Amino acid sequence: MPMKAQPLPELAVGDLLKERSGEKIFVVLKTGSNNRWTNLIDIEHDKAVRFHKAMPRKTRTDDLRLRLSSDYDGNDALQKLDKSPINPAARRKAPPFVLSRRSPRYRKILENPTLSNGWLLIKGLLGFEKERDAEGSFAEPSIYGDEFEELLHKVTRRKRILRYCAIAKVSEDTVYRTLRRFFQRGLNADAVADDYHLCGGRGKQREWERRPGKAPWRRKNGASPRNQFVNRLLALAADHYFCFAYKKGKRCQKTLENALSWVREAFLKKRTIFNEQGEMVDLELDSNIVLTQRQLQHYIAQNYTYEQRRIRKGGRRRYLLHDRPLTGTLRTSRGPGEKFHIDATIVDIYLVGQMLRMKVIGRPTLYLVIDDYSGMAVGFHLTFDPPCWDGAMMALINAISPKVAFCKALDIDIQEAQWPASRLCEVLYSDQGEVSSVHKAHPLFEYCRMEVQNAPAYRPDLRSVMERRFGIVPAIWNPLVPGVVEKDSFDRGVKHPACDAALTINELRRIICFALLHYNNCVIRGYPTPAEMIQRGNAPTPLNLWNHGTEVNGCGGRRVPVDEFRAKVMPKTIAQIDKEGILYNDLHYTCPTFDLLERQSMFRAGKIETKVEISFESTDNSSILLHGFGEPISCPVSEREEKKLIGVTHQEQRIGKDLDLTNRGLAFEANEAERAMTYYNVSKIAKDADSKTKKALKEAGMSHPDINEMDEMRNVERSADPRSSVARDSRGGGKAKRNAKPGVSFKKFVNSLEQQVTAAGAVEQETYDDEGDAYEQSVVGTATPSGVANRMTSKERREMRTRALLLELNN
Repeated sequence: MPMKAQPLPELAVGDLLKERSGEKIFVVLKTGSNNRWTNLIDIEHDKAVRFHKAMPRKTRTDDLRLRLSSDYDGNDALQKLDKSPINPAARRKAPPFVLSRRSPRYRKILENPTLSNGWLLIKGLLGFEKERDAEGSFAEPSIYGDEFEELLHKVTRRKRILRYCAIAKVSEDTVYRTLRRFFQRGLNADAVADDYHLCGGRGKQREWERRPGKAPWRRKNGASPRNQFVNRLLALAADHYFCFAYKKGKRCQKTLENALSWVREAFLKKRTIFNEQGEMVDLELDSNIVLTQRQLQHYIAQNYTYEQRRIRKGGRRRYLLHDRPLTGTLRTSRGPGEKFHIDATIVDIYLVGQMLRMKVIGRPTLYLVIDDYSGMAVGFHLTFDPPCWDGAMMALINAISPKVAFCKALDIDIQEAQWPASRLCEVLYSDQGEVSSVHKAHPLFEYCRMEVQNAPAYRPDLRSVMERRFGIVPAIWNPLVPGVVEKDSFDRGVKHPACDAALTINELRRIICFALLHYNNCVIRGYPTPAEMIQRGNAPTPLNLWNHGTEVNGCGGRRVPVDEFRAKVMPKTIAQIDKEGILYNDLHYTCPTFDLLERQSMFRAGKIETKVEISFESTDNSSILLHGFGEPISCPVSEREEKKLIGVTHQEQRIGKDLDLTNRGLAFEANEAERAMTYYNVSKIAKDADSKTKKALKEAGMSHPDINEMDEMRNVERSADPRSSVARDSRGGGKAKRNAKPGVSFKKFVNSLEQQVTAAGAVEQETYDDEGDAYEQSVVGTATPSGVANRMTSKERREMRTRALLLELNN
């Protein structure tokens, strides 16, 4: 099917035509659908006014329409412009906040261009041959009459201009210059108004020969004229004024007179006298050059912008933070989930331990993750650790986690629509703090394909989306909780806020969760509400903005597995396997795989060390993640460690361990007197027993106790001890016979002992205390002759003592 030819564009008076491959711009002066010719003129926008020489020329109308067609591809192709690059009316107007020295007549011409001499000349040129009105003024000029037609053609134009010059007494050059401006700038009164704003050498310094202005009346010599030499001196004085001798500061800033004094001493001295110490005692200045503070002030205002003056005086950092104009917007994301802000702060609340409520732990660190588009809090993390990479990653893990299950773990029941944030962002924006480590951020770059941006140092104004949340969110709970830190809490005489601490970290975590759920439904002030939300009756709350942005622009970022993301971004450490499990932070964790159980057994048997790679959470010591076996494996605390502090933060665990060691030390110290008394009593008993034994051995003529027949003597001692089971069974009958050793006749042994005692005629008698311990020994009966005692062997003496014990038992 053949393509239809596109209709050629129409032309009208005042159309601007620009060359597609060039820079020339033409304005249509006269044309029409029935006109064969079209009159154009080059506006010469890229030349100075004094070089303008263009005049109207005619071109075929059909040729121009063809060159304007989109199908035309020649080098002389044209295109239409919507606006002229020359706007004399706007260019002539001075800003209202700038002091203007224009005359009142010229100010009236700016308000009403028809009062200008140029417009009066055009009126006379087009109507001098017509009849005037009752006031003697020319009629309003028209661009559709024969008079205007004469000015478009070269021959008739010159004749008409010469006739007008003879009548109006004006020069031919003036008429041509005014008519050219009328043609080039829009065929109106603004086009031919005076260009006095272009007069003078703007930006060029005039070489004054004499000082302008009136004579001074508070000093003898006036300021020198601003010639080239004086300007150089003023430039040196300005540089000296803006520099600091030692350091920057308000008190270290030089005055204008200090700068002028330095210039006079360095460059305008005529004669100087110094003393022996090198100090100047006399100075004569050159009276031909006089510099004043007003001159230097005017030079600085003329050659230095306000930005340069503020930067030189207070520094670039202060200017960017406090003095720069506020332009643009900080929120540049296209939709929710595209860009997250993350930062940490120390919460102004003192907390107690979860299991040691009588112990104050300190102030925790709160991490917040805020969406850039909606301002919604998409995640948080609370820990006792100082701000670091680990805490920031835990907050980011919370940001991508489903919030229903997270709130359920805190005993808070919500619906998915109440907190729908569970995506990973495309850009993470921080403040060169927790997320500034390039080496630790490699997993974010490689695995997540996420961009990490950091604001410049000392520029909290670029982080206002994040920083303001640390003032808005804590204001929800501060009036309602104990242990809050005030600005004057640490002043002298003020009660320390830690004395009122009562919350644990888990209780504060639940409070923060409730506060964030409330914040997500609060109206954001200063946020431009989209028109669609206004029509639907939705206020600009973070939750509504998130839902609206998701519906209109889609949700940025992407979903990632939480466990896999945690394994990638969390730092890993090395732990050792010993006989009780995986040892980390003074706690043992179970070995889940058979290989690790074998390693645990090998350590117990042969002290073979095995190290594994793990990661952990600082807020919960009840489990660790084991790496190196495919998917990360969760390892709970071993059963042997269940009686320790489990389920608390690592800091609370350290505090509990320190407190336990302190209690042990105090108990050891309090037990010093008892240990000394026990040491004394045990030593005394041992020494007494040793002395008695040595005395008995000495009387018996023995060097050491007899070690023969220990088994028979053990049975004898058991029978003699009233608390022994053998003695009880012998008195009760029956069981002693069962417990006796085979081949031993206890009755025969007792009878033989009785006969020997009767033959000896002497019995040693011992006295026992209440516990059965012998503490006194005496000899009863007839004494044995000394010769007989000396002839007795050690075995006979032992048997004699045994018989004495048996006789006492029988009695």
